[in-house]
Amino acid sequence: MVIVPWAGYPGEKHAARVWIVNMYTEPHARRRGLAKKFVSIMTEWCRAEGFASVSLHASDAGRLVYEPLGFQPSNEMKLSLR
Repeated sequence: MVIVPWAGYPGEKHAARVWIVNMYTEPHARRRGLAKKFVSIMTEWCRAEGFASVSLHASDAGRLVYEPLGFQPSNEMKLSLR
């Protein structure tokens, strides 16, 4: 999880934004609820700290973890500079 300075926006009391990044579960440890538990801990912490939202980028497999926890798909565009 990273918290970066960010311009304020309506509904957010922090001048920061939160992203969950680099989530990965080794194949031998999958299907045990570990990712769900880690994401739940992070989102509960963010909620307790008063953040209005948490963002992430999900693989197709990751969506199976995040969508049941309430994450909604969104669109982000990227410009490659190299």
